[in-house]
Amino acid sequence: MFAPSRLAALLLIAALFALTAFPASADGPGDNIPDKVRPVPPVGNTIPDADRTDLETGLKQLQLLIKTSGNHDLLPDVLVYEKAVRWALNYQEIFDPAPGKDKKAPVPAGKVKKVLAAGLERAAALKNGKTPWTTQTGPVLRGYRSKIDGSVQPYWLVVPTDYCLRVIGEQVEPRRAIPGDLDRAVVNP
Repeated sequence: MFAPSRLAALLLIAALFALTAFPASADGPGDNIPDKVRPVPPVGNTIPDADRTDLETGLKQLQLLIKTSGNHDLLPDVLVYEKAVRWALNYQEIFDPAPGKDKKAPVPAGKVKKVLAAGLERAAALKNGKTPWTTQTGPVLRGYRSKIDGSVQPYWLVVPTDYCLRVIGEQVEPRRAIPGDLDRAVVNP
């Protein structure tokens, strides 16, 4: 009935017509008034003052540990934790889960407290010259400093459990472990 090229042309024209016939809409004219714009993400939970004070105190401890750690290549791996806690507090982005089936309320800011504890642990290790997360397998949170704007950005790795690192002097040689024989491991391509 229609040649394939004619059918494609008709479909393109129909799609363009549909796009122009039904204009895109956002939340309405209110989107243009800065004070009334819907926040994205939405404002998080209100946390008790005592919990906020604990988080702010812990954040100051983390910032002091970072400052006294000096300039280290792996410092962004710690700075991502500081940034996460600071932004959660500053931008009200603390989202506690709803109570579970047992109707027990979750610990206020429980996830942020875990992030703070992990950041303090990592900062203390870095200050003492230890970096255990660099040889960790499984999920590992790391960080880097952006070359575009200098900000610290997080990234997540999942390191296979059969992945091992062999330290030779100051160099780390990544290797894929062969089950039952780590001495003859094949260099990971």
